[in-house]
Amino acid sequence: MRGAAPAFARVVWTFSACIRFGAAAMVSASGALALLVRPGELYAAIKLKQKIKVWKKRSAAQKKDADWVFCFDMLNKVSRSFAIVIEQLGDELRNAVCVFYLVLRGLDTVEDDMAIDKETKARLLLDFHNAIERDTFTLSYGYKDEKVLLEKFDHVVRAYKALKPQYRATIKDITRRMAEGMMLFTTKKVVTKKD
Repeated sequence: MRGAAPAFARVVWTFSACIRFGAAAMVSASGALALLVRPGELYAAIKLKQKIKVWKKRSAAQKKDADWVFCFDMLNKVSRSFAIVIEQLGDELRNAVCVFYLVLRGLDTVEDDMAIDKETKARLLLDFHNAIERDTFTLSYGYKDEKVLLEKFDHVVRAYKALKPQYRATIKDITRRMAEGMMLFTTKKVVTKKD
Protein backbone atom coordinates (compact mmCIF):
# COMPACT_ATOMS: atom_id res chain seq x y z
CA MET A 1 0.00 0.00 0.00
CA ARG A 2 2.97 2.31 0.62
CA GLY A 3 3.84 2.35 -3.08
CA ALA A 4 0.26 3.18 -4.08
CA ALA A 5 0.36 6.73 -2.70
CA PRO A 6 3.44 7.83 -4.65
CA ALA A 7 2.11 6.11 -7.79
CA PHE A 8 -1.22 7.89 -7.45
CA ALA A 9 0.60 11.18 -6.84
CA ARG A 10 2.56 10.65 -10.07
CA VAL A 11 -0.69 9.97 -11.97
CA VAL A 12 -2.33 13.09 -10.54
CA TRP A 13 0.75 15.19 -11.33
CA THR A 14 0.91 13.76 -14.86
CA PHE A 15 -2.79 14.42 -15.41
CA SER A 16 -2.48 18.00 -14.17
CA ALA A 17 0.55 18.48 -16.45
CA CYS A 18 -1.51 17.10 -19.31
CA ILE A 19 -4.19 19.70 -18.64
CA ARG A 20 -1.62 22.51 -18.40
CA PHE A 21 0.01 21.48 -21.71
CA GLY A 22 -3.25 20.99 -23.53
CA ALA A 23 -3.10 17.25 -24.20
CA ALA A 24 -6.33 16.71 -22.27
CA ALA A 25 -8.15 18.51 -25.07
CA MET A 26 -7.51 15.38 -27.13
CA VAL A 27 -9.74 13.23 -24.91
CA SER A 28 -13.31 13.37 -23.63
CA ALA A 29 -14.20 13.49 -19.92
CA SER A 30 -14.72 9.72 -19.83
CA GLY A 31 -11.48 9.30 -21.78
CA ALA A 32 -9.66 11.43 -19.20
CA LEU A 33 -10.94 9.18 -16.41
CA ALA A 34 -9.80 6.12 -18.37
CA LEU A 35 -6.34 7.70 -18.68
CA LEU A 36 -6.14 7.99 -14.90
CA VAL A 37 -6.70 4.26 -14.67
CA ARG A 38 -4.09 3.59 -17.40
CA PRO A 39 -1.29 6.11 -16.87
CA GLY A 40 0.79 4.56 -19.66
CA GLU A 41 -1.81 5.77 -22.16
CA LEU A 42 -1.75 9.23 -20.60
CA TYR A 43 2.02 9.30 -21.04
CA ALA A 44 1.59 8.25 -24.71
CA ALA A 45 -0.98 11.02 -25.26
CA ILE A 46 1.38 13.62 -23.82
CA LYS A 47 4.28 12.35 -25.96
CA LEU A 48 2.07 12.46 -29.08
CA LYS A 49 1.05 16.05 -28.31
CA GLN A 50 4.74 16.99 -27.94
CA LYS A 51 5.66 15.28 -31.22
CA ILE A 52 2.84 17.05 -33.04
CA LYS A 53 4.27 20.40 -31.87
CA VAL A 54 7.73 19.37 -33.14
CA TRP A 55 6.33 18.26 -36.53
CA LYS A 56 4.41 21.52 -36.92
CA LYS A 57 7.49 23.60 -36.08
CA ARG A 58 9.61 21.55 -38.49
CA SER A 59 7.04 21.95 -41.25
CA ALA A 60 6.85 25.71 -40.86
CA ALA A 61 10.55 26.24 -40.15
CA GLN A 62 11.62 24.27 -43.21
CA LYS A 63 10.12 26.94 -45.45
CA LYS A 64 9.72 30.33 -43.82
CA ASP A 65 7.81 31.82 -46.74
CA ALA A 66 4.09 32.57 -46.59
CA ASP A 67 3.14 29.92 -49.16
CA TRP A 68 4.44 26.97 -47.15
CA VAL A 69 3.13 28.40 -43.89
CA PHE A 70 -0.31 28.71 -45.53
CA CYS A 71 -0.16 25.17 -46.94
CA PHE A 72 0.69 23.49 -43.64
CA ASP A 73 -1.77 25.66 -41.74
CA MET A 74 -4.55 24.75 -44.19
CA LEU A 75 -3.55 21.10 -44.13
CA ASN A 76 -4.13 21.07 -40.38
CA LYS A 77 -7.47 22.84 -40.78
CA VAL A 78 -8.95 20.76 -43.60
CA SER A 79 -7.54 17.38 -42.54
CA ARG A 80 -6.49 17.07 -38.94
CA SER A 81 -5.97 13.29 -38.83
CA PHE A 82 -4.25 12.98 -42.22
CA ALA A 83 -2.08 16.02 -41.43
CA ILE A 84 -0.46 14.16 -38.52
CA VAL A 85 0.62 11.37 -40.86
CA ILE A 86 1.90 13.77 -43.55
CA GLU A 87 3.96 15.76 -41.06
CA GLN A 88 5.92 12.64 -40.09
CA LEU A 89 7.32 12.22 -43.62
CA GLY A 90 10.75 13.44 -44.70
CA ASP A 91 10.90 17.05 -45.91
CA GLU A 92 10.73 16.52 -49.68
CA LEU A 93 7.98 13.90 -49.62
CA ARG A 94 6.08 15.76 -46.87
CA ASN A 95 5.91 18.90 -48.99
CA ALA A 96 4.80 17.00 -52.11
CA VAL A 97 2.09 15.06 -50.26
CA CYS A 98 0.89 18.23 -48.50
CA VAL A 99 0.45 20.05 -51.82
CA PHE A 100 -1.05 16.93 -53.44
CA TYR A 101 -3.63 16.68 -50.65
CA LEU A 102 -4.53 20.38 -50.86
CA VAL A 103 -4.90 20.28 -54.66
CA LEU A 104 -7.25 17.29 -54.44
CA ARG A 105 -9.09 18.90 -51.53
CA GLY A 106 -9.60 22.02 -53.66
CA LEU A 107 -10.88 19.89 -56.54
CA ASP A 108 -13.22 18.02 -54.20
CA THR A 109 -14.52 21.31 -52.78
CA VAL A 110 -15.53 22.43 -56.28
CA GLU A 111 -17.24 19.10 -56.91
CA ASP A 112 -19.11 19.19 -53.58
CA ASP A 113 -20.37 22.78 -53.85
CA MET A 114 -24.04 22.51 -54.84
CA ALA A 115 -24.25 26.27 -55.49
CA ILE A 116 -22.17 25.90 -58.68
CA ASP A 117 -24.26 25.30 -61.80
CA LYS A 118 -23.46 22.13 -63.75
CA GLU A 119 -21.86 23.87 -66.74
CA THR A 120 -19.55 25.98 -64.59
CA LYS A 121 -18.71 22.99 -62.39
CA ALA A 122 -17.88 20.87 -65.46
CA ARG A 123 -15.58 23.57 -66.83
CA LEU A 124 -13.85 24.08 -63.45
CA LEU A 125 -13.34 20.38 -62.82
CA LEU A 126 -11.97 19.60 -66.27
CA ASP A 127 -9.60 22.59 -66.21
CA PHE A 128 -8.42 22.24 -62.59
CA HIS A 129 -5.27 20.30 -63.51
CA ASN A 130 -4.27 23.11 -65.89
CA ALA A 131 -5.36 25.88 -63.52
CA ILE A 132 -2.86 24.75 -60.87
CA GLU A 133 -0.14 25.94 -63.27
CA ARG A 134 -1.46 29.55 -63.25
CA ASP A 135 0.11 31.83 -60.63
CA THR A 136 -3.09 33.71 -59.85
CA PHE A 137 -5.46 30.71 -59.69
CA THR A 138 -8.06 31.23 -56.96
CA LEU A 139 -11.77 30.47 -56.65
CA SER A 140 -14.55 31.56 -54.34
CA TYR A 141 -16.47 28.35 -53.69
CA GLY A 142 -16.92 26.02 -50.75
CA TYR A 143 -17.58 26.67 -47.09
CA LYS A 144 -15.53 27.47 -44.01
CA ASP A 145 -11.87 26.37 -44.22
CA GLU A 146 -12.28 24.87 -47.69
CA LYS A 147 -13.52 28.28 -48.93
CA VAL A 148 -10.41 29.95 -47.46
CA LEU A 149 -8.28 27.29 -49.16
CA LEU A 150 -9.76 28.10 -52.58
CA GLU A 151 -9.79 31.87 -52.06
CA LYS A 152 -6.05 31.78 -51.32
CA PHE A 153 -5.19 28.88 -53.62
CA ASP A 154 -2.40 30.91 -55.22
CA HIS A 155 -0.28 29.95 -52.16
CA VAL A 156 -0.82 26.27 -53.03
CA VAL A 157 0.02 26.97 -56.68
CA ARG A 158 3.34 28.58 -55.75
CA ALA A 159 4.17 25.68 -53.40
CA TYR A 160 3.23 23.26 -56.21
CA LYS A 161 5.61 25.06 -58.57
CA ALA A 162 8.42 24.75 -56.00
CA LEU A 163 8.18 20.93 -56.13
CA LYS A 164 10.37 18.74 -58.33
CA PRO A 165 9.00 18.14 -61.86
CA GLN A 166 8.19 14.47 -61.19
CA TYR A 167 5.95 15.42 -58.24
CA ARG A 168 4.22 18.12 -60.27
CA ALA A 169 3.61 15.70 -63.16
CA THR A 170 2.07 13.12 -60.83
CA ILE A 171 -0.13 15.67 -59.06
CA LYS A 172 -1.32 17.12 -62.36
CA ASP A 173 -2.07 13.70 -63.87
CA ILE A 174 -3.97 12.38 -60.85
CA THR A 175 -5.90 15.66 -60.57
CA ARG A 176 -6.95 15.33 -64.22
CA ARG A 177 -8.05 11.73 -63.74
CA MET A 178 -9.92 12.53 -60.51
CA ALA A 179 -11.76 15.37 -62.25
CA GLU A 180 -12.74 13.11 -65.14
CA GLY A 181 -14.14 10.59 -62.66
CA MET A 182 -16.03 13.31 -60.80
CA MET A 183 -17.54 14.45 -64.10
CA LEU A 184 -19.16 11.03 -64.57
CA PHE A 185 -21.17 11.58 -61.40
CA THR A 186 -21.76 15.30 -61.91
CA THR A 187 -23.26 14.90 -65.39
CA LYS A 188 -24.96 11.53 -64.95
CA LYS A 189 -28.76 11.63 -64.96
CA VAL A 190 -30.36 9.74 -62.12
CA VAL A 191 -33.62 8.10 -63.19
CA THR A 192 -33.72 4.78 -61.32
CA LYS A 193 -32.34 3.46 -58.05
CA LYS A 194 -29.71 1.59 -60.06
CA ASP A 195 -28.43 4.90 -61.50
